[in-house]
Amino acid sequence: MSLDMTDEEFTTRLQELFPNLRGDFQCFELNRQKELVPLSPNNPSALCKGKSKDRCRGIVFVKDKIPAQSASTSEQARTTGGPSSSTTPASTSEQARTTGGPSSSTTPANSCDSFEEAGTPSVMFRRQLIRQQDQEFREVLRADREREEIEEASADRRRRRQQALERRRSGVSEEPAEGSLLRIRFPDGTSTTRRFDLRQSIQVVFNVIALHPDATGNITIHANDQNHRSDQTGSCEEHGLRDRMTVFVSWNDEQEAETNMRLSGDLSDHSTSSIELLPDAHQDVVEVNSDWKVDLMLIQTGVTREGAPTANCLNVTRDRVMESARRGFNRKNFAPMKTINIVFVDSEEVGEGAVDNGGPTREFFRLLLQEATQSPVFKGPLDARQLEMSTQALSRGMYRDVGRFIALSIVHGGPGPKCLSQALYRKLTGQAPQCSITDICDETVEIQLRQISEAQSVEGVSEKIIQSQELLSVLGCVRHVRTLEERDDLIKSAVDYYVFGRLQLALEQFMEGLSTAGILEFMRNHHKEVQPLFVNDGVELSSTTMQALFMPVLSTAGSNKRTFENRILAYWRDWLIDIEEGESEITLGQLMSFVTGGDDLPPLGFTTSPSLEFLHEGGVFPTANTCALIIRLPILANFEEWTKKMEDGIIQSPSFGIA
Repeated sequence: MSLDMTDEEFTTRLQELFPNLRGDFQCFELNRQKELVPLSPNNPSALCKGKSKDRCRGIVFVKDKIPAQSASTSEQARTTGGPSSSTTPASTSEQARTTGGPSSSTTPANSCDSFEEAGTPSVMFRRQLIRQQDQEFREVLRADREREEIEEASADRRRRRQQALERRRSGVSEEPAEGSLLRIRFPDGTSTTRRFDLRQSIQVVFNVIALHPDATGNITIHANDQNHRSDQTGSCEEHGLRDRMTVFVSWNDEQEAETNMRLSGDLSDHSTSSIELLPDAHQDVVEVNSDWKVDLMLIQTGVTREGAPTANCLNVTRDRVMESARRGFNRKNFAPMKTINIVFVDSEEVGEGAVDNGGPTREFFRLLLQEATQSPVFKGPLDARQLEMSTQALSRGMYRDVGRFIALSIVHGGPGPKCLSQALYRKLTGQAPQCSITDICDETVEIQLRQISEAQSVEGVSEKIIQSQELLSVLGCVRHVRTLEERDDLIKSAVDYYVFGRLQLALEQFMEGLSTAGILEFMRNHHKEVQPLFVNDGVELSSTTMQALFMPVLSTAGSNKRTFENRILAYWRDWLIDIEEGESEITLGQLMSFVTGGDDLPPLGFTTSPSLEFLHEGGVFPTANTCALIIRLPILANFEEWTKKMEDGIIQSPSFGIA
């Protein structure tokens, strides 16, 4: 029963449970001395006096109140064997000693309102209830003690953590004007950028990280494929930190997280908080609600360089990237969660000699997905690709391979395909596909189904069905149509079967490849947020994005070099606008590929901030380093000559970053 019931509601409820119970009754509680004690008020809410309702335990006994009767009536009852009146205190005590419990007023043996029928158990059953209540009481006490111990331990840890954080925060030094830039990414998806003197202790970095409102006393940063704990010593340089590097932060107070989960049933969610840690000119504007970014970061940081097998070295030719990938990825010892080392080989089978620190990998996956999405396993518009049935591709496992290519690209920091149709993406992520005739890539099939769909009468529909009987027979949709609604059902069945039904084996193979490293599950968990990685959303690179992305490295203000750099920087910004407006021979994607190896921004951004440098020592064509993400601009006299050399250099550069 609810403990919030009024006396009237409680009375009504009891009378519903015990129809023969009179309205004048008394409630009792079994106390610790095994005695029935009247409740006051006459309501179960009295059980919880001084207790919270969630800790309230108890059993209520109910008996009728019988008015005191005369002694003669009592004597008559004893003489005739009939019901007795209310017993005297002495007799009550005697009865309690005899039966092992408190006595009650006796009632007629055949009355449903008797103490027994109103809810009082037999002596043996009462003792069992007492033992059960004792057990429940002990469990409540034990649970209370455990909770208090957990709360005290948690409070002590919070106190010690707060003291440690305050010591760290008080040790934050002033940002050096000429220090090295580090980008710090936090578990909630936010980030900040700050300059550090890398010759100083790595504890300087941890002191800045401690400014985050979610910081714990035990911090780990992941950088350069290594983990660095907050209890380690040594300089930033000794730990491998370098200029323009991104470090990923994780909080390691696992015991406190477990405690909070036990206390509240759930860990606090920090993913919706927007922070601004430092008043820094290079502070990034970071999207909130970025749980998908945290999950992707965890996947990507699981890729390690240590222990990478020789099988992870891929020798690639640009004219057959997909063939090279299939050879490498299908090796027996290939490890998908180890670093992939890409070596491009030219037509003379001579390696380009590049050390793969990210740039060759980005270019490899860009070229691989371009070739894979234009292979025979796909069909349809280039920006809305559907799976196409090919028995040869199915037997060779090509659908699985292409799915694996896409998954590995995401895992290793490459691009997504950005060209799947909405229907295919929804099917992959477990949503209703919502197919339409426009999703049919075969022109003949599309025309015949569209003619049936556009018929405005049952007779017209029947005529078109007869004309398309051969096609509908193959699709399993030959049927007699009596209404236009049945026409629509026929079209839907035909479209669904053509787009996905006949491709079930190919689709299963494709999804098997996408499951590599948990990417398919990641897609399904965040299908709305990550859709732009797989479906063309129409958003392209802009000149504003490119200007903000590349940080110019300028000489001292007032120097002759700085004068030249300012002029070339103006050329650069005007040229970006011209490219965006279509006034150039190249696109912003081609420019991005020249500098980074990829034609778009990675989902989590670059681990190293791209920079823009100047060729003061000669050179009329641009050069780039796709691993360090540096583009170097030539110093030329006028804008027209400068743009011509820039475009020629990029167009004539087949390999990454060298013009």
